[in-house]
Amino acid sequence: GVIISSARGQLLAAIAGAGTYFMARGGRWIALGVGIAVSVGGIGILVLSRFAPLRVNAAANGNDVRWELWHLVAQVIQEHPWIGVGSQGLGPAIRELVARKGVAIQNTWVLDPGHAHNSFLSVMVSYGIPATILYVSWFLVVMASVWRLGGAARQFGMAVGVAFVIGGL
Repeated sequence: GVIISSARGQLLAAIAGAGTYFMARGGRWIALGVGIAVSVGGIGILVLSRFAPLRVNAAANGNDVRWELWHLVAQVIQEHPWIGVGSQGLGPAIRELVARKGVAIQNTWVLDPGHAHNSFLSVMVSYGIPATILYVSWFLVVMASVWRLGGAARQFGMAVGVAFVIGGL
């Protein structure tokens, strides 16, 4: 489902999480982790190229629509830093910004994206800086607890943490 829906963030998160898990084990596991990450990544790119060639080409050329969206989201955050625009306010805020400032857009999809397509930016644009601080703090508290576990539980927890961060980008 991840590959067919072109959910690159989750694919990268799975690869990074698996790689982190094996690399944390040390020794020969590092080679296995790198081998798995490279193999799965290569297969993922081939499958995405087959099912979503335009998205793969756009990402490879740096023309992915998300860059344009994130640029607009950053401008909305600058205008509403403390309380954000609310959970349903991103589309209207972007349309208002584009109309008011005459911002040129490449893809009309960015006028009503639903969310920022990045969990950290989504929290900040929707709920502001205080909520983003809470969100990041929650993650850091969880990861500190995982770090105290030690052994295989720590390795697995750190892999999940890496996957969470990368998947949210």
